[in-house]
Amino acid sequence: SVDAWTIDLSLRLSAQGKATRPREAHALFGGSGFGPNHNQAYEPLTIPIPADSKRVLLAHAITGHGMALPETANCAEFCTTTHTFFVGGEAHVVEYSEPGQALACMLAVPQGTVPNQYGTWWLGRNGWCPGREVPLQIVDVTADATPGEDLTVAYTGLYKGAFFNADGASIAMSSWLIVEK
Repeated sequence: SVDAWTIDLSLRLSAQGKATRPREAHALFGGSGFGPNHNQAYEPLTIPIPADSKRVLLAHAITGHGMALPETANCAEFCTTTHTFFVGGEAHVVEYSEPGQALACMLAVPQGTVPNQYGTWWLGRNGWCPGREVPLQIVDVTADATPGEDLTVAYTGLYKGAFFNADGASIAMSSWLIVEK
């Protein structure tokens, strides 16, 4: 038999005191294996920006997972990776400082890291800690977009300034371009 589930959800949304509201959300880039061909999966995207737009935002959540040999530092989980979004030709760089810090996740217990898990839960990771929410990062890219024109958005992920040269690691990523009016 199939279990039936009923979900009841009520939302109350308010725009009081807000100068703009989101009107469009364009999916950009998702995650993939982090290896020699990682960046080949990401072709630049062209997004039309409406003439009446007031603000344009880049929203993203990025985490590194797994390991790859011959790397010895469990990349991309315990290595710093650099993720660059090129919005209208302007670079917006995402890099986390926690990888390599011995107690970074332990020190983040008050922010939601679940302590005392099996393994190395206390070690700093690439964009995440065990049990902790991965917050959505929002960057205002309005200055990079011209209302009424197309906007090109591209992405590149690197390790130590170069393409990652091994297979076995992965990048979990969700990213969007939000247009507010």
